[in-house]
Amino acid sequence: MSISKPNLIAIESIHGVWYLSGRPDGSWLLKRDECLGMGWGQRFEFQANGEFIDAYSDYCGNDDRIHHWSGIWKWNDERGLLFVQINGVQEESYAQPSEDYLGGREFQVIEASDEKVVLMPITKETRE
Repeated sequence: MSISKPNLIAIESIHGVWYLSGRPDGSWLLKRDECLGMGWGQRFEFQANGEFIDAYSDYCGNDDRIHHWSGIWKWNDERGLLFVQINGVQEESYAQPSEDYLGGREFQVIEASDEKVVLMPITKETRE
């Protein structure tokens, strides 16, 4: 599998809050617009200082903290990959991150603009 590197300007556009809009073909489609409104749904925050938040909330009242995890994100220009790692889990979170998320996940950035980011998780199979 050939991994292409998006330009640096596109990578800088990842800063901010993104909502998971779908997972077509195994990729993660992230958009700036809230899918469910009121900040509900799966949310990713890529802060300019390298901090990362992965959180989910919903409208039913009991689900406002299904999960709220913090960590770091880095762009590896040499390898052309986005790296995210969870290192903090809020006590009220009902769900726990997977071992590979705690150890760090890599994503190929398929597309990046001000309104849309498409990430493809790198797995053992896609690495080979």
